[in-house]
Amino acid sequence: MSDRTNAAPVSGTSATGAVLRLIPSVLGLLLAVLYCLAMARDFDFSIGHFAADSVPFRAAVGVGILGAFVSLLAGVCLSGRTVFTGLASPGPLSFAAAAAGAVLSAALCVRTLLRYPAELAEETAESLSPTKLYLAASVLGLFLSAALILSLRREGRHRWYALICTLFGGLSVNVAMFAAYFDFSVPLNSPVRNFTTLCQASALLFLLSEARLSLTREDVPGDLPTGFQTFASSACSVFCIGIGGGGAAWRLIRSFSFGSEIIGKTPEPNLSFLRLALYLALGLLAADRLLHTNLRRLSPEEIAENRRKAREEKEKRKNAPADGDNSTDD
Repeated sequence: MSDRTNAAPVSGTSATGAVLRLIPSVLGLLLAVLYCLAMARDFDFSIGHFAADSVPFRAAVGVGILGAFVSLLAGVCLSGRTVFTGLASPGPLSFAAAAAGAVLSAALCVRTLLRYPAELAEETAESLSPTKLYLAASVLGLFLSAALILSLRREGRHRWYALICTLFGGLSVNVAMFAAYFDFSVPLNSPVRNFTTLCQASALLFLLSEARLSLTREDVPGDLPTGFQTFASSACSVFCIGIGGGGAAWRLIRSFSFGSEIIGKTPEPNLSFLRLALYLALGLLAADRLLHTNLRRLSPEEIAENRRKAREEKEKRKNAPADGDNSTDD
């Protein structure tokens, strides 16, 4: 979707730039393995916590902190110092992730509708109903399904309806976050809650960055904020691949453990397999965005000029009269 031949990566060499853009994905894969391993070996279902001496859990926490730091550092270092030379064009990974995400989002809606009466009858919630919230999130997820398909075409992702679908898709993730918050089958202070929140928050942040991308014209990629876009894609790569992928792998392994000690332990503290797999697809899409990012370093003169324009714009807004201050002469 962009002309990659004229774009120089911020690192100065394409090989080094590719390695730097791969770091969030590598951290996400490592986090997925550690999280899945910690769930399988060291999670105490009776109290909703990992064992205090769990090496995989401690390592997963460390990788998560490192991933958040790398994402934040990348966003801060690139903001105001670089510009996009082209909007990221989808590669094979984008096509696969978007197609999988669209199917998973639609399947999640169908599954929720079919199981809604039974789950509502079993629910004992005294506050907001997680079952009703998950239903709303799943129905809104149909917009996410459409947004993922539209994002694969240059013409499609800049349409007004693509923006609406992306925003409602983000709303579906936001509602799902509330549903998970009010699901008290998982202890309030369980680390699984914290991991789940990080995963869903990074997915929401990435969808907001996708909405921002849809507002940017193909011929003016420099209008897209590099810091925010990079941070959102990097964080989504780390936590959606790590927690979404690791949680989905754990649930898949658990489903094949019929008759073992693991399958008898309830409740399952993670989100449903379909939702975790959906977040994994978003993480892979974010990873592809990073891989196909084309940036150019700004010269000191350009940075100074941009800062001057920003100060002038801020001063204009500050000195602009309020609507109520306008008066007309009789």
